[in-house]
Order: sequence, then structure tokens, then C-alpha cells
Amino acid sequence: MHHGARDDYIYIDSHDDRSAYQISDHMVMARVSKNSVSDVFSYEYFTDIKDGEPTWSVDVRQRRPVFTNPGKCYRSSVSYNEGSGRCFFGAGVAMGVALISCKVA
Repeated sequence: MHHGARDDYIYIDSHDDRSAYQISDHMVMARVSKNSVSDVFSYEYFTDIKDGEPTWSVDVRQRRPVFTNPGKCYRSSVSYNEGSGRCFFGAGVAMGVALISCKVA
């Protein structure tokens, strides 16, 4: 399930809206230890990047976007391609699809 994982976390990305059916301005990210998925209090939310490293908070109200595209963020998917060492982020957006590639450090 976590072949090649760089750490012991499962990462979740989502558009930033209370409803799964509403378009938002931002995409957000959370993570949880693979051993604590069923514990809602174990989830951490992306807050920033400091000194080249992501920072996390257990307070969902402190979350910050990992991607912004006003009025166009909706359903998303992230895949890791081991051969290229890259993550691919795809999101359904109004009138099309956004695809972003990033190198995994």
C-alpha cells in the first residue's frame, strides 16, 4: 500500500469547501500517520513552508492552501511516479483540467 513511501504518513488533498459539490478558490492538504487513519484527532493540516520544509498543525482552522486558482478548484488527484521521482497533481477546474508536476526531494 505504501511501497516506496518516503515517510509514515498518508497525504490527503482536497478543494477547500465544506461541500464536495462546490467549487472553491484553493486546494488544501492534510496528513495522518498510516497507523492512525481512524483517529480524527491525529490528522495534521498543511500551514506553510519554512526553511524549505512544510509545517503542519492539528488545528484545521490553521490550514493554508497548497494551490490557488480563484473559482476553479474542484475534484483532485495526486499520483507519484517512481520512475521520474515526480508527483503529479490534477484537478478538475471550470472549463478544463489543471495538471501540475513537482519533483519530490
